[in-house]
Amino acid sequence: MELEQRELYEKQINRYKELRPLYKEFSKVIETIIENLVQGCSSEFIIQNRVKTISSFANKLFSPDKKYTDPITEINDLCGVRIILPNTNEMKAVNQVIREHFIIGISSSNDDFQQIETNQFQGHYQTYFIQLVPDLKLYERLNLEIPDDFYNLKAEVQIRTYISHGWAANQYKIFNQYEFEVPKPYEQELTRVRSLLTIEDNALNELVDKMQHYESVYGAYMSNEKIKAEIDRLMLVYEADKDNYQVGYRIAKLAMAINNMDKSIEILNEIIENENFKKASDPEIAAILRDLGISHHIKYKKIPDGKEFLQGRSYLKEAIQINPFDSDAWASLGGIYKQQKNYDKALESYMEALKVDPGHPYPLGNYLVLLIQQTGDITQIEKNREMIHKGIERRLSQARVMVDIPWAFFDLGLFNLLLGNVQDALDYYLKAIRCSPDIWMIETTLNTLNTLRLTQERKIEGIDLVKQILYLGIIFHPNVGEKTNKVITDSVLYLDSKMKQKEKYSDDSIVIIAGGTDISIERSLQFIKNSIIEAFKDYEGIIISGGTKAGICAMVGEIQEEYNDKIKTIGYIPKRLPSNVVIDKRYSVIHQTKGKDFSVMEAIQYWYDLMKSGIDPSRVKLIGINGGGIAAFEFHAAIVFGAQVGIMRNTGRSASELINDPSWEEPTGPEYGNKPKKLFKVLRNTREDIINFLTKPFIIDPDIETLQKLLIQHRESGNNMYELNFSSEDVDNTILSGFLTALDHIASEALKVGEILSIKFRDGYLSGGLFTNGEFKVVFLLNETPSTTLEEKIINFLKEVEDKLGEQFHKLHIGCRGYMGGKEMNTILASIFGIEILKLIDTKIEQESTKMLQIQE
Repeated sequence: MELEQRELYEKQINRYKELRPLYKEFSKVIETIIENLVQGCSSEFIIQNRVKTISSFANKLFSPDKKYTDPITEINDLCGVRIILPNTNEMKAVNQVIREHFIIGISSSNDDFQQIETNQFQGHYQTYFIQLVPDLKLYERLNLEIPDDFYNLKAEVQIRTYISHGWAANQYKIFNQYEFEVPKPYEQELTRVRSLLTIEDNALNELVDKMQHYESVYGAYMSNEKIKAEIDRLMLVYEADKDNYQVGYRIAKLAMAINNMDKSIEILNEIIENENFKKASDPEIAAILRDLGISHHIKYKKIPDGKEFLQGRSYLKEAIQINPFDSDAWASLGGIYKQQKNYDKALESYMEALKVDPGHPYPLGNYLVLLIQQTGDITQIEKNREMIHKGIERRLSQARVMVDIPWAFFDLGLFNLLLGNVQDALDYYLKAIRCSPDIWMIETTLNTLNTLRLTQERKIEGIDLVKQILYLGIIFHPNVGEKTNKVITDSVLYLDSKMKQKEKYSDDSIVIIAGGTDISIERSLQFIKNSIIEAFKDYEGIIISGGTKAGICAMVGEIQEEYNDKIKTIGYIPKRLPSNVVIDKRYSVIHQTKGKDFSVMEAIQYWYDLMKSGIDPSRVKLIGINGGGIAAFEFHAAIVFGAQVGIMRNTGRSASELINDPSWEEPTGPEYGNKPKKLFKVLRNTREDIINFLTKPFIIDPDIETLQKLLIQHRESGNNMYELNFSSEDVDNTILSGFLTALDHIASEALKVGEILSIKFRDGYLSGGLFTNGEFKVVFLLNETPSTTLEEKIINFLKEVEDKLGEQFHKLHIGCRGYMGGKEMNTILASIFGIEILKLIDTKIEQESTKMLQIQE
């Protein structure tokens, strides 16, 4: 080495020795900033900070591969930060925030890491050379004073996954520290290990990605009761530690899932006013401001020019300014503008959301609907077909693992409707209704569809049918009783504007028989027809079917002919029949719809007639046999609207498809082996099985299925105050006397308030407890050992009955009278055990008993 070069390097080494403390301080500042940024992207990260040693700097100068004229300026990695993350998804998020908050330079350093990043684990390593951006608000929030000198310094930032970091560390330890050449077989072994680790990293990332999607929307498909219980649990934690804004944020997200915007606004306001929150990362701040804006939007949407609504818009704008890559924030801002009828701004916002995330279902659906509404141009659908298919693919992947439900189903319904796949659209909308814990979700979907006010010539095929099933879904929703009468009235008024009532149904037994009418079913029908006809021998009531002499419909005509004096058959047919179809005149009544051929219109009409007649859908039964697309709709609609559905086994086509379709099953808990339960009964081809379905209620919830009898007794006198048989088999109260005596003895010694006693008794189980004042005993006779959830329900039932009816029971006992049951008790039972329990209660008998009591009084 020339003397002049050597002297230059010695000067540079001495200069670096003087500057090294400055680089140490600089690297600490970089670490503080990066740690804050990474917090919003990952909860499990490692940050390593290093400053190049003097010897390492010197070795770099004397490297034969590189000649430096001004080493301190030319070498980019004099200090650096390494970020190690669990998976590549978090790597991508961190990459994004690094690019947003630093000046990114181009590498001129020939370091080992750059070599690794180029050739191996692509996508699992990333290297940046960065400089500070002047005057960022972030510095002020973190209380950082940045010396002017720091803006001229550079640092290296390495980003790795856990697995790739382990690989890099071991690669260096095993190979790079040695000066001799690595043997070829060892290099090949190294390559094989690297490939396996890459596969593992990718697989882990995929699973994490799915679980993050699942967690982000899990509130959307938890029951309201579970969400409320989770909020109560988290509130205990949050009240004890208000600085833990992550817990508060979870509470707010859950509150939003059950439309409790008061709660979400209260919690989110507390979070943003907390001093500790100022140290949160930009993505965290942006997400919380976004959800605060969304909460304001939903709560105050009826006053779109009001102060609170406009405040919501401000929060969303601020969130976007902090994180312009949040598609949800852009889409929600579009929703605000749409509510204010500023449609140009709304379209702009939806477009920005789609630029960030093409195919994102929420902005895509709103963008297309608004674009068609504003232009009246349905050719926009064809122009955006590719993006619609992307949206469908994303929603299908979510629907398969029940993520973001019911919105995934609602969007699948909309996208298929726009593409003209009406049958698929209707099916997805039915699934969405079934999975909607609250009717506001259905209302939101209807509001979107109602904006499409197109002329008859430009109308989207099937849109009226979709609206009709959505309005029926509101009316038949299990939680509709909690809503105002206006919601029901508006739904009925819409349906009244589209159709007229054809049949006034009485409160008789009603069975729908739906299925195949194709000529191919005629032969296979012979194997089941006799069993079905014989099963209706003692049936008295109404049968609804298709009203023609084809397939299943013709079999209903035979039932009418066979048992003419006991049964009334009602057929629904389109106004225009295909030329080869013959009306079956054996039916008692035939009604025509506006249809030009057989379609789902007939099924919608009979459900409308049942609704107008005030028929409780849980009292209606449907038997499904074979069938095509229309029959499948009838099966699914009956399940969704709350009817009891029985599907004949081994009859093929839609019936067999439904039996094997997991999306029409309900999960159960560990106490039932986590085995999913079908939302319908699978019927064998036997007269006995069909009779059993016709005469006994079909219950989905195993907790309700095990209930046999409820008894409330005055403890001191032993007088029975109230009895309710859930089973058709009456139970002699004398067999309960031993348990009631045992309950008294245990209660006086060990049974605490809020506890129950459960014991095996003959072929079943008994479970019961006492009012807190000890005046009344409450006992359930069960068929099976009570699950943990059932015991919790019985405890809650005890509390509710005492709170709501305790005083009434006391007065009735003093007056030597019993309690006759009725609406109050049924409401309590339904709220605790679920609406399905009403299938086990004979309301006719209760009504008659109440009338008799009123006469006696």
